[in-house]
Amino acid sequence: MAWQTIDTAPKDGSDILGWIPATPGGPGFAVTLCWEDDAWQGTEAETRLLRYSPTHWRPPGAGPAEPEQTPQRPTGIDLADVPPLPGEGGGDELPDALDPAVKGF
Repeated sequence: MAWQTIDTAPKDGSDILGWIPATPGGPGFAVTLCWEDDAWQGTEAETRLLRYSPTHWRPPGAGPAEPEQTPQRPTGIDLADVPPLPGEGGGDELPDALDPAVKGF
């Protein structure tokens, strides 16, 4: 069975294979989930208490490893707005509020 959008997944407590999209820290991955306590939760012992935000689902078993178009998870952060760290092109001096030599620290 092909991957489907998560809004069509059964919420009856049965296991599904959910697709968790890529994040800035790593690639996307599939995990076995079930709907419980109004959230998608992992079913294996090591993921039992974790809640997930899958974008796609399919029944466990045979099928493609990932959806054809894997969406990126939005971060809400525009990296162009993040100032550079000292030593990364933004000057080597710490702002006064971070400088331990400034009185009050």
